[in-house]
Amino acid sequence: SFQDLITNCTVFVNSSLHEGHSNAVMEAISYNRPLVLSDIPENRDLPLASHHFFRSGDEADLAARLVEAAADPAAFATDCSIFMTWPEIAEATFALYGRPADAS
Repeated sequence: SFQDLITNCTVFVNSSLHEGHSNAVMEAISYNRPLVLSDIPENRDLPLASHHFFRSGDEADLAARLVEAAADPAAFATDCSIFMTWPEIAEATFALYGRPADAS
């Protein structure tokens, strides 16, 4: 299952040149997995330290980050507390768009 893959991975990598901040990345973050992501703007929008990112299309830089992450997974792990919770996201959405009308 996807959960088994995420929980057992040594390092989660998103090397995409186009799709960043994907659900898979967010799942890896929710499981506190070590991350290495391409430096596309969508990934750089995430509040992560610079060592989580490699230069897109640069295989040597990706390889170097993978070696670093495998040697020190804790340094590449993500802290879920730096991200909004679902209740916080809902409140921010309500603040922007208003609360849903009472359906009764």
